[in-house]
Amino acid sequence: MKSASALVLGHGLGAFLQTIRSIGRHSIDVDVNRGSGHAMRSRFLREVVDFPDYREDAPEPWLAFVGELFRTKRYDFVLPCSDDVILPFVRHREFFRAFDFTQIAILSDTAFDVCSDKYRSAVLASESGLPVPEFYEHTVNDTLLDSIRAYAWEFPFIVKPRCSYVAGRRRTVKRIRHEEQLREFIARCAAWGSCIVQKNFNGTGIGVYLLAKAGRILASMAQERLHEPLEGGGGYYRRSIPLPQELLPGIEQAVRSLNYTGVAMFEFKRNADDEWAFIEINGRLWGSLALSMAAGCDFPYWLYQMLCENREEFPQRYRTGIYSRNLSADLHWTMDNLRADRSDGTLATRPPLSVFAEARHWIVGREYWDSFSWRDPGPFFGEVGELLGNGYGKFRRTLFPRWKGKRMKKAVLLKKFPEARRVLVICYGNILRSPFAAAYLREKLADRIEIREGGYLPNTDRPTPELAVQVAATLDVDLASHRSRAFSNEDLDWADMVICFDEENYDHLRGRLGGNVDKIWPLGTVLPDKSPWIADPYGSDAEGFRKTYGTIQSCCDALIASVEPLSGF
Repeated sequence: MKSASALVLGHGLGAFLQTIRSIGRHSIDVDVNRGSGHAMRSRFLREVVDFPDYREDAPEPWLAFVGELFRTKRYDFVLPCSDDVILPFVRHREFFRAFDFTQIAILSDTAFDVCSDKYRSAVLASESGLPVPEFYEHTVNDTLLDSIRAYAWEFPFIVKPRCSYVAGRRRTVKRIRHEEQLREFIARCAAWGSCIVQKNFNGTGIGVYLLAKAGRILASMAQERLHEPLEGGGGYYRRSIPLPQELLPGIEQAVRSLNYTGVAMFEFKRNADDEWAFIEINGRLWGSLALSMAAGCDFPYWLYQMLCENREEFPQRYRTGIYSRNLSADLHWTMDNLRADRSDGTLATRPPLSVFAEARHWIVGREYWDSFSWRDPGPFFGEVGELLGNGYGKFRRTLFPRWKGKRMKKAVLLKKFPEARRVLVICYGNILRSPFAAAYLREKLADRIEIREGGYLPNTDRPTPELAVQVAATLDVDLASHRSRAFSNEDLDWADMVICFDEENYDHLRGRLGGNVDKIWPLGTVLPDKSPWIADPYGSDAEGFRKTYGTIQSCCDALIASVEPLSGF
């Protein structure tokens, strides 16, 4: 008799690894997409599948590959764990209806459209009786500042994209503290089209996690974020808490309204006065899934049972006062927390002594680490090996900022660059910054270093804008025949060093590379000023392109100079 099989898609040590373990330890064969993180060390993997990259403008090769894979493997269950792998299944829902032997864990069109749209989910939450901070939608243009004044709002306030993941690019929530920052946001994020403007609410992150079928909640639990990014975001250290009873009627109403089937996280904040604020709904598994499982809520396997075995009765009790830690991320958070400005009430800081006192939870056996499992130790050893390999010098520089400065990073980059033989240069769309830098480096170092370039916008074969071509030509760089390409995971594995330009590029690469972040370098690291970031000049005038290309050229010249002594030039 054929054993049950599942295809789990994603990356990282969060939902992806925990889902692999959840499904695999119940004797279900687990195949995954190839990644470069420590989840690839899990003992529960049957096969690692090399998927072609999905392209929005040309999905046919991806669909043909996945269709043949499904026909060959006949998976019982397919569970995409992150936005980038969920979206292709949602977009091509009709294509996958032919594979009626497979249960694909994606939301209905209605539920997906609402949960992936922060404006519509806030409206739903408000209509369901949940507390939502005052908000409105506005076009991202110069009139945004006038609207803030008209509402008589004070800084800081929050701006959110309607959708977090658009055309292969992640858009992030931003806290706007002053007019200059708002003007910078307008200049950089005009491509959003519109945004949600919301009053700031300071508080601790609370998540309510649930499994539902046809609008009825079958299982649920809650957690509190103890450590989260200083500006807000996913939790690195969390604890399980009782369900907040005052929120349950509103959550149940929202789930009924969507006739929701699947897993979800309802995110809130709670302040010191015990006031609540709805933040968003995530219609997928969550990064802190390890805590849910440690508390006794095996959501991935329960989702499998619900969809494949029609089970509807699940445990209603779970362990509270259980702690879970993302080891690598939390170590970095600890250093950031030590250096943070504690006079800024908008930052999610914690008293250092209370942070160190949290070690008692591990001593008494109530704390779990996301990557660790007695039955599956490989990912943990990989994470610890990475920390030890990078650790001493990195954490010394973090603890003692006088050693951490950009000058040292510059020196390290200038030392490492001549040792690289394969360099990948990336930006968002591969039409402006990365093609200029790659062409310039290739011209000077063709006999010494192999250069590839690319972007992570799925729309490819796009030319460089004519004005940028003209400005580049004045610097002896020919971009007239350039056409954009999307870099692949194979490119990342191939490269000894990956050069990027801005913070969003860097964050995207960190997500793609998992733990292997030491090969990522912002080109602006060699600049004399403090910031290593070189902003996207998309939409600029000639002077804007000239300034950006001049900066990139100066940075490339510094890298070239580091190679020349070794080349005998």
